[in-house]
Amino acid sequence: MIGNHPEPMSPDDKFYIQSVNRAMAITEEVARAGRDGAALMHIAKQTGLPPSTAYRILCNLQAWNYVIEIDDKYRLGPNLARLGNLANHSIDLVAVAHDELRRLGELTGQTIYLSRFDRQAMEVCYIDKINARGPIQLSSEIGSRNMLHSTANGKIFLSALPDEEARLILASAGMPMLTEHTTTDPDAYIAELDDVRTRGIAFDREENEKNVFCVAAPVWNAFGSIAASISISGVRSLCTRDEIARWSELAADAAAALSARLQGGKQRR
Repeated sequence: MIGNHPEPMSPDDKFYIQSVNRAMAITEEVARAGRDGAALMHIAKQTGLPPSTAYRILCNLQAWNYVIEIDDKYRLGPNLARLGNLANHSIDLVAVAHDELRRLGELTGQTIYLSRFDRQAMEVCYIDKINARGPIQLSSEIGSRNMLHSTANGKIFLSALPDEEARLILASAGMPMLTEHTTTDPDAYIAELDDVRTRGIAFDREENEKNVFCVAAPVWNAFGSIAASISISGVRSLCTRDEIARWSELAADAAAALSARLQGGKQRR
């Protein structure tokens, strides 16, 4: 992949259709422009197409409402948004993610969770779990819920929001002290979200449950939103600093691999 965009089919491929690939290249270029839109000459230059060819293809994309023109600039059209929503709802996230979670469990021997943000309830919801090896098992099961402020997964979800929106959610959901390590100060929590955004990793340092440490990473969908969070949880007293660093890297890699699958690309390992 290049960024979040899939690699185009090679002209040498026996199934290659030039007009289809040109239309896809133009659509990708319009998508890159975002809300600002892209002018015809810019699209032609970036795709390597003659302006007349690019214009004819854009006219066809407009007819399908995949592209719209506003003030001589082209933007993605409403029909692509409709198709994107249909594609998003057709994906069984648990089924797509399960092999990645199982692989992560084999590599770490720890408890692995896949969670989603229930925005209406303002809670973290666990939608899949791989149990740890050994006799020590964590209590949260598939379908159980946890608070946002005390979990690594919750920090991942709130890090995707503007600070003021995160503050409003925290105020509504509450920030009770669950252990001596729980952050109950909104200012301190918001400051930590900046670190989460920079690292792409969040930690729960015994904040939700005594002697339980957790590291989480975001799974991004094709719309640039966080679809889920992958986390590794273990007993804090048994975790070394090197092991936590390894968990962080493995969680980030697993989340990136799943993100690539949701975005239609192939993750290179």
